[in-house]
Amino acid sequence: AYEIRLSPVGSEMCIRDRRQRRPQDGPLDRHRGRRCRGTQRGKAGGGAAGPAQLLNGHDRPELAALAPPEGVSGRAARPGARPMLLNGADPRALGQAADRLAAGELLAFPTETVYGLGARADDDAAVAKIFAAKGRPEDHPLIVHVSDAAQARHFAASWPPLAARLAAAFWPGPLTLIVPRRPGLAGGAAGGQDTIGLRCPGHPLAHALLAAAAARGVPGVAAPSANRFGRISPTTAAHVQSEFGADLSVLDGGACS
Repeated sequence: AYEIRLSPVGSEMCIRDRRQRRPQDGPLDRHRGRRCRGTQRGKAGGGAAGPAQLLNGHDRPELAALAPPEGVSGRAARPGARPMLLNGADPRALGQAADRLAAGELLAFPTETVYGLGARADDDAAVAKIFAAKGRPEDHPLIVHVSDAAQARHFAASWPPLAARLAAAFWPGPLTLIVPRRPGLAGGAAGGQDTIGLRCPGHPLAHALLAAAAARGVPGVAAPSANRFGRISPTTAAHVQSEFGADLSVLDGGACS
């Protein structure tokens, strides 16, 4: 993943390779396999999906026939509890994930590189939950994930011509554009800075989640990696579970590349 920092008029540009290790997020793990292929659960139907709330988001329609019936998980749900595992072939699973973001809850979801820990970026109280869960200093800015360039412009005080060309050329994809932030919006996600990092991920499940959240009034999702501060960045839902347990909902898209 890469960052490009633009001046207000787009005349200055700084490119940063985000694949390098950053102390605030810890080292990338070694589980760099193939692109998200679906969940890696272990024995079929064995169901021990772990304590976290999983929203199974396979992007392979052919797996639909293997998924359990709608609303059925690998273990019995407590009366009144939200489902622990939702059918990945059911669009309503994605809708429930978007609903949780719209309600100001945290949600882990996959991107091309690692799983992100997301909250709606326009709600500073929701974003504060990210910093609290990770133990991350609040002056460390977060990237805001958007579904398209129109959403990105919502957060920008200005949108330089170079930003427009870069977005058209490389979005969706692992490129972050840093532009002047619109005053009064996403200050928590920006760590109080006057600029904001914007990214339109190319992962199909992440993109679908952002579009579904946008339909519910969420203009963008702030999301660092879904690990505690200084620990290994997760590339599977199981890694996220080992960090946060039952305290976090996870939209499972399999192993990230």
